[in-house]
Formats: sequence, structure tokens, C-alpha cells
Amino acid sequence: MDIVYSMPGHSHRMFINVVHACPNACFFCVDFTGDEFYGFDLKTGSMPSADEIVAAVQRYPLKERLTEVYYCGIGEPLLRYNVVVETAPRIRSLLPAGTLLAINTSGTFYSRYPQVDFVRQFDLVQVSLNAENEEKYNLICRPKTPGAYRALMSFLTHLRAFLDQQESDCRVELSVVDTSTDANILSEQTGSQDLLQPDIEACRQIAAQFGWPLKVKTLMKGFDSDQWTDFARPLRLSADVLARLL
Repeated sequence: MDIVYSMPGHSHRMFINVVHACPNACFFCVDFTGDEFYGFDLKTGSMPSADEIVAAVQRYPLKERLTEVYYCGIGEPLLRYNVVVETAPRIRSLLPAGTLLAINTSGTFYSRYPQVDFVRQFDLVQVSLNAENEEKYNLICRPKTPGAYRALMSFLTHLRAFLDQQESDCRVELSVVDTSTDANILSEQTGSQDLLQPDIEACRQIAAQFGWPLKVKTLMKGFDSDQWTDFARPLRLSADVLARLL
């Protein structure tokens, strides 16, 4: 499993993949399409240790170009809450000054780890809202445990209170995936495509209630093409070479 990866045209961004596991199985997730993501393997193999994560960042060949680093793989990084909290400050010390350190979460980890102090380590927290109510959330995100949407709302409430209490500068943005860009995507699961489309304006209002913006994302396509092998190979090879030298 590749611990660090990038995307074409985004050499200033690096992503950290710490776990291939998630409390949700969102129908639009890249986990259900292809074996690789832009030529990187984000699925197979064992979960990396904290030291392995830090080492992977340390030997990333484009580290000096970075302006943004995200904990974001095919999974929920905060399922490894303690690993994230331990590695974040170590990774920050390896990055160019001023590099944004961010994390992407579904928020549903909160049902297992009801903590929010991880935000002390980050400049930005991106939370996948994806639906305006529990019924639609269950259809779109297909949570593996009951009460996932309620856990997400509890997380957001606790997070808002914690940031206010700490007077933290950490920014938060909620996100939603606009599934209307592909009218055929798995609509047969419910018999109605409308049920798989979030009400974006209603989601925007939820975000506003917490005092945060809403980011609307589009469906990702083409990331599993064989053409990306050539894109990923030099980054993976450089990292492997450096690993043997260290």
C-alpha cells in the first residue's frame, strides 16, 4: 500500500493514506472502481506504523514543492486516531514553512472515538457531510453501523464548541458530492436517482448553522486508467530508492 501519493497537475499537494477502512461505503467512492488511484496502490497490504508514515513523508521526492498536505486516502484516517495525532506534528516538522496541514474525515469515526482534540494539529479539517438528513445519508453513504448520521452531527457540534473554547485558528469546511453530474450512477439501487442526490442548498444551510462553508465536489472519473502508471512510477521509484539508502 502506498502511504503517500499525489494527483496529476497537483505537485504542490501530497496526500497521506493511513488506512484502507471506513465506517461508510459511499456509493460514489473511488474504492469501488479499479485497483489503483492515479497509478498508486491505496488498498493492499498492512496498515503502516507511525514511524513508517513519517518516513514515507520524509523521503517523498517532491517534498520541497509542497504547499498543502492532506490526511486523505481510501478510508477514514481518524479510525487510527492516535496514529494521526502522533504523526501530524512530526510530519509538520518535515514540511516547508507555511505548508497547510489538513485532514479529510467523514466524522463517523466519532461513534468509536468521541474526541476532537486532534484539530490542534491541523490548519484545516474537511468533513464529508454528503446529505441533508439521516434517511438520505443512509442511502448515499451506506454506513456500516447504525446511527452514523447522528454521530456525524454530534461530532460537528462538539467540534464547533471545542474550537470556540480553544479560540483555535483551525478552519473547517463541510463538503458534499454533486452526484447529478452522472445521471446513471448506481440509480438502480433505489429506483430513483433523486434519492441519491443531496439537496445542496439544504446542506449549505446546515454548514452555515455551524458557521462553516460548504464545498461542492464533483464525481471523480478516469483515475483508474492505465495511463497513470507512468505518472506514479517516478514518485514511487524515487521513494523506494531513498528508502533503501536511509
